[in-house]
Amino acid sequence: MLFMGVLNLKKIFKSPARNSQDRAVAEVIGTILIFAIVISLLTTFVMWYIPDVSTSNEQNYQAASETSMISIASSLSDTSFVSGSTVSFPVSIGIKGVSPFSGPSDTSLNFDPHGFSSYMNISYTVNYTNSTGIKHNYTVNASEYSSGTIFSSGNTQFVNPVDFLIQDGYLLADYGVTQPASGYGPVPFNAVNNSGSVSISVSSVNIVGPTSSTSGFGSTILELLTENSSYIHFSQNGISAVNGTISYVNSIDLNSLNYTVQTPFVSAWNFSLYSQYNSTVQYSPVKNSTSWFFRSLPFQARIYSGRISIVSIHSMKVISLQTRYADLGVVSI
Repeated sequence: MLFMGVLNLKKIFKSPARNSQDRAVAEVIGTILIFAIVISLLTTFVMWYIPDVSTSNEQNYQAASETSMISIASSLSDTSFVSGSTVSFPVSIGIKGVSPFSGPSDTSLNFDPHGFSSYMNISYTVNYTNSTGIKHNYTVNASEYSSGTIFSSGNTQFVNPVDFLIQDGYLLADYGVTQPASGYGPVPFNAVNNSGSVSISVSSVNIVGPTSSTSGFGSTILELLTENSSYIHFSQNGISAVNGTISYVNSIDLNSLNYTVQTPFVSAWNFSLYSQYNSTVQYSPVKNSTSWFFRSLPFQARIYSGRISIVSIHSMKVISLQTRYADLGVVSI
């Protein structure tokens, strides 16, 4: 009996120590579980936060790049360029990072003098009456060439990549292999038939300079020098300077017109022109169509070997004719 009592006393004295040990183990296990939960929640948050913010940052970059390039294309279609003057365009570049996990990513603004070319040949005759009341015919045969591509480029991980390009003052969006390129405009050739009265406007924007590029985050300045610029506008029954003389315009005959573009993005040019002068509903891809006619206008588009040409089918009377040519040089980018 005495022996059993001693054993019971030992058990009694040992119990508090064991309870303390159990509590310590439980605290360690609880801490590990809480830490695991915190890590799991943090990982889940990061896995959501980084893609979400990165997607937003990349979308913001593309929107800013698009806005910058639209501004440049719109300005290049302006008629107020003066020979010898410079024009500057701020362009947004770079993709904001995801703080504190990553810094900003560089994107670029580039100029390529090769890979694109266009040819404009136009012949027209203006019948006018000069200040002495004598009628004359003034015939013009003009040919202009243009080249050069300005484009923005950036690698995106969370949204489909898109590069914006300007060729002959015409803005395109290139989506790589995800979808065909699309055109924004303004198209250098424009024709309108208003109840049988046809108005024509053509432009040629030639940009020259060495291959150049700048990359970074923030903004850069594209500076262009106007080396040569010409703008002519004749309106039937209007007053214009014809052959250096202020005269009254009696009539305007478009004798012929040929505007040809050679570019890797001939599909986008074709689609944009077809959409403007016909309908996207019945659009035929380039591979299935080598030519199509303009609705209500005597012009035909011809597609061949990476080129698209707009040609007049026959001569025609027009009530308005505008021609604009500009030679620009890249000063800095």
